[in-house]
Amino acid sequence: RLRYNFSGWITIRKTSDVAGDSSHARLTRAEASLNEGNVADALKEIESLPEELQAPFTAWLDHVKGYIAREEALDAIRQHLAQAARPPAPFQAR
Repeated sequence: RLRYNFSGWITIRKTSDVAGDSSHARLTRAEASLNEGNVADALKEIESLPEELQAPFTAWLDHVKGYIAREEALDAIRQHLAQAARPPAPFQAR
């Protein structure tokens, strides 16, 4: 009887890597990617859902695409600064 009372409150589902192309599998992989800090993979999984299932994620998708673009721009700046910070090669006379 106790199990019946709590069955409406608790849902048990697998949250590790789930194989397959079902929407459930894609959402589970997206969640796992986010938990690991891998936003790009989560975005790919959500974008692979059918359009009608992507609708609730519209604002999130826009936000994540902006986040990824900013991270890529910051990486380019970091690389440029790292190259600029290198000391020049010593002059060698021939």
